[in-house]
Amino acid sequence: MLTILFFLVRIVTRQAKVESTSSIRDFWLLKFPFSIHCGWIVAASFVNIAVVLVKLEVGATIEYYTALGSLFGALVITALALYRKEYIIPTVLSWATFGIYSELGSPPELISSKFEASTIEFVRTGAGLVSLVIALAVVVKFAVDFVRSRSSSESNNEQDYRRVDDNNPIRPRNNA
Repeated sequence: MLTILFFLVRIVTRQAKVESTSSIRDFWLLKFPFSIHCGWIVAASFVNIAVVLVKLEVGATIEYYTALGSLFGALVITALALYRKEYIIPTVLSWATFGIYSELGSPPELISSKFEASTIEFVRTGAGLVSLVIALAVVVKFAVDFVRSRSSSESNNEQDYRRVDDNNPIRPRNNA
């Protein structure tokens, strides 16, 4: 799983370096599948770490802090992705953490027998907040980037017109 994650991160990172002048069709066919797959592999990697710890019977305390670390990791990955104008991976992480929030509403016997109800509720609330924060961050970052690209585009158009006027000043005819 981590090998797949490594190569997906490399692909997504390299795609981000390519100019975004491609068409919507190119986005849906070439970029979106890798980004969504990368997001799910990130989420699945966090789950796999937890599963390995359960299998190794490391104890409730380590499992608890691993769960909190996974939520923090989702926030860090979201910040890195949004910095690179990658919105899909954080959206997947928001969806996955919402799934954790929903699942902990009525936890399986394995979880409820190992952890106190207050601990489960704390992690559940944390997952819900992380999901909400990520979703809001994606929406706000997308809106800011959209407005910036529109205003940048408009100022470039105005600059083009000025450049033409500055290079070719209109001079009145001299009919004397």
